[in-house]
Amino acid sequence: HELRTPLTVIRGNLELVLRNKKNGYLRMAEVQEPLAQTLEEAERLSKTVSQLMELTQLDSGEIQLEHDVFDLTELVATTADQMKLLAEDKQIQLETQFSPQVKVQGDPYRLKQVLLNLIDNAIKYCPAGTKIQIRLAPADSGCLLEVKDDGPGIPRGEIQRLFDRFYRIDKARSREIGGSGLGLSICKSICEAHGGSIELESDPGRGCTF
Repeated sequence: HELRTPLTVIRGNLELVLRNKKNGYLRMAEVQEPLAQTLEEAERLSKTVSQLMELTQLDSGEIQLEHDVFDLTELVATTADQMKLLAEDKQIQLETQFSPQVKVQGDPYRLKQVLLNLIDNAIKYCPAGTKIQIRLAPADSGCLLEVKDDGPGIPRGEIQRLFDRFYRIDKARSREIGGSGLGLSICKSICEAHGGSIELESDPGRGCTF
């Protein structure tokens, strides 16, 4: 039994189309679904390759981060506003709690990338009727940013591995919602490139706090 990967799906669908054409049975209604699947898998593969290249560049220092001093509170507030509509579509409440004008030095684009990933993950995995809380406050060595959700939570034994490349707890669910298993690895690399860190607190049935 061959492992189902984007490449096997693409190859199988193309072989099906070519075989039907060779046998004189090519009808658009019959090949529309295989071609749509092929496009979806090609886009998924392209995204994975792009994320891998980004990770490699982050880890090797090829990506030059900006070192601007900026208001992280404003960045978090505007990002949360952008994600509220997506959360509301799933009947999820997005709450925020900020300290005013938390100044940091770093790359606004990359730090926003981390926040978008964490909020997006929370929305994807949280059931309707729950809430996501975003908190930002000064800390001794900089600041503390938290994204807390009321989702299914994660077993303690899985927490450390969650930041490994391609690691996914529920592979079927991750594939359904389009996960590549690289988003949290990218978040970790960005945080570490800023001299920071990312951690997760979770228990099954009690949600996650990043």
